[in-house]
Amino acid sequence: PDQKRIKGAIYTEKEREQLVSNFLTDAYEKLNMTPEVQDKYTETLYDTYNKMLALRQNRNLTKREAKNESKKVFKGQENKLKEILTPEQHQKHDVLFQPIQKSVFFRIDNY
Repeated sequence: PDQKRIKGAIYTEKEREQLVSNFLTDAYEKLNMTPEVQDKYTETLYDTYNKMLALRQNRNLTKREAKNESKKVFKGQENKLKEILTPEQHQKHDVLFQPIQKSVFFRIDNY
């Protein structure tokens, strides 16, 4: 099953837009960021989002490869956010973002 190629979208466009919108609304409310930090945070999240879209468009990846590449993208985001956020903000971000990350892996695993 891990060698099965992912040929379609993991999320629909509408699901992606709603997921991003809901997440950012929650994050902006709960992380209490300065405008400068919020801009860097948003830029980092959209960078991750665009990298995940690029992965989605690669129809040659197996499920295992897609999951491994997704982990790399999320790790890159994690490293950038450690530079931007305070430890308390980062901890709150992790709580908010964990369901999204789990959902991505669940959808890859069950594709």
